[in-house]
Amino acid sequence: MLNMQNPEPEPKPLSLRHNAAIEDVVLGAVLMSPGDTGTIINATPPEIFYFSHNQLIWTAYREMTARNTEIDLITLTQELRGKGKLEMAGGNYRISTLTNRIASAANIKEHLLILKQLFIAREQERICQAVIQEASKEHVDPLDLLRRHRKSLDDITAVLTHDQRRNLPDILDASIGEGRARERATRDGKISGTSSGLRDLDAITGGWRRGELVVLAARPSMGKTSLALHFAKQAVIAGTRTEIFSLEMSAERIADKLLMSCCSIDSRSFAQGYMTDDYWKQVDSARKEIAAWPLGINDFALGSIGYIRSLCKVLKRKEDLGMVVIDYLQLINPDQGGNRNYNRENEVSKISRSAKALAMDLGVPVILLSQLSRQLEIRAGDHRPRLSDLRESGAIEQDADMVLFVYRPAYYQIEPTDGESAEGKGEIIIAKNRNGGLGNIPFRHSPDFAQFYNPAEGLAGKTGMNGSTQMPF
Repeated sequence: MLNMQNPEPEPKPLSLRHNAAIEDVVLGAVLMSPGDTGTIINATPPEIFYFSHNQLIWTAYREMTARNTEIDLITLTQELRGKGKLEMAGGNYRISTLTNRIASAANIKEHLLILKQLFIAREQERICQAVIQEASKEHVDPLDLLRRHRKSLDDITAVLTHDQRRNLPDILDASIGEGRARERATRDGKISGTSSGLRDLDAITGGWRRGELVVLAARPSMGKTSLALHFAKQAVIAGTRTEIFSLEMSAERIADKLLMSCCSIDSRSFAQGYMTDDYWKQVDSARKEIAAWPLGINDFALGSIGYIRSLCKVLKRKEDLGMVVIDYLQLINPDQGGNRNYNRENEVSKISRSAKALAMDLGVPVILLSQLSRQLEIRAGDHRPRLSDLRESGAIEQDADMVLFVYRPAYYQIEPTDGESAEGKGEIIIAKNRNGGLGNIPFRHSPDFAQFYNPAEGLAGKTGMNGSTQMPF
């Protein structure tokens, strides 16, 4: 009976937060795609499941994975029956219904993250209740109490971060393996990354590398979208599955540019209807070539970074996505979540960090287009962009592995000192390169930006609306 003059506090009941549906979905995902979930199983302790019968099933998954035993309904049932735990896990019927709620294991990491967060919340509640009870007792050592429960908090935090850790020997082996692959590529006169199609640019960057965020920035009308499509075209020709997210231009207009990049037709002829039978033959031929490319175009104008990330994860699993192009950062729909304290600079920072995380999570290069501040237009000099011209957030420069600027002197009516015309000429300015050098890379382009070339290469003339051949330089 409590002493009413000095009553001990009665502990409040725990909320024991959990989600039975998500637990079932995670368990079913393993049965649906066991070959894709082995690493996740090993890295996830059964304690994150609230229900003991689900802990038994997850423990069986881990033990079967450790023995390289194929996981399916039959082997799982046999595993549990052999340990005398089949009925404790729900019996034959429950095991057979685990796959009813899902079509694939595509979102298992996101679902496991939810379960881990619920587990941590439950453990925090339990620890806090224990602290309240113990702290109210006489003769308790507060420093000892702090030490014990600080360790408990550290232990549960480790559950959330455990699967992000990798053994140092594995990391070193991966680093050396990538180094040897680069050495073989260099010896064979190749590059280790995905080629940009511009030899001088590849010589400095080594191509687009897995896990890197490349920011391609310029003022409007500089040709950055066309240049990004050139990069995508070179990637898919080499067999790299690529997805383009166009938030400014429709998929049909993107297709126009791709078609014209494979034809010797002035894009104005195609856009304004000045076509001949010969032109249409070229277009039909280009259509057959482009249709075979491993390329996707997504023009959902209200796409958020969350939408882009989710779709890319599906494409990575189903089609081995190898490169992503996003046009462009400032048009990505903000994930405000109803927050009225909306700040555009913070949102751009969040999008930039998410784009870098996307590149790392998928292990693919992400080329993110960005606008530059109009301040460079009024700056004295040759108007070459600087890192400080990146619009709205310094986080773009910080998050990017590489920052490229597109600059065309002809846009500003600046003529070269060598007496040649500036028309058809441009520069790619490598302003930041975390894994290589910097420099200004000259390039040449057709008048309509449909084709890009190294300076030393010739450019076949484009056929104009009046049938004449128009040379870009």
